[in-house]
Amino acid sequence: MDSLRRLAPPNVVFTGFVPDEDYVGMMKACDVVVDLSTREDCLVCGAYEAVAAGRPIVLSNSPINRTYFSQGVVYTDNTPDGIAESIRCALTHRRRLEAEIRLLRTDLAADFDCRIEALSAILRRLSASQKQRRGGEVEG
Repeated sequence: MDSLRRLAPPNVVFTGFVPDEDYVGMMKACDVVVDLSTREDCLVCGAYEAVAAGRPIVLSNSPINRTYFSQGVVYTDNTPDGIAESIRCALTHRRRLEAEIRLLRTDLAADFDCRIEALSAILRRLSASQKQRRGGEVEG
């Protein structure tokens, strides 16, 4: 890790563990969030956190990332040149990506609300069905 620190440019900050409040502040203050994985089926937590913070994202170019994170993102091959070019692209188009991330956050929140409502409806039906089987009164 010491050699990595020595090689890093001055604008790279190695934070180590930080309390939640500090982490959220850092996410909101950064220009672009970079969260990469070599796993094809991995939705990385930093991408969700970037959406919540309204920050553009550089993500590994995988089908699952392209499906779920459809706006406000620059996809990259996990190579040094690919990552560097994707970061440059994200910084160049930051304002547009920020606007897209806000739209994505709205879309994801609406999708979440729909899924919660669908799950609630299923649970209500199951509860009503169980009450009927027990001979209890069913609420409307």
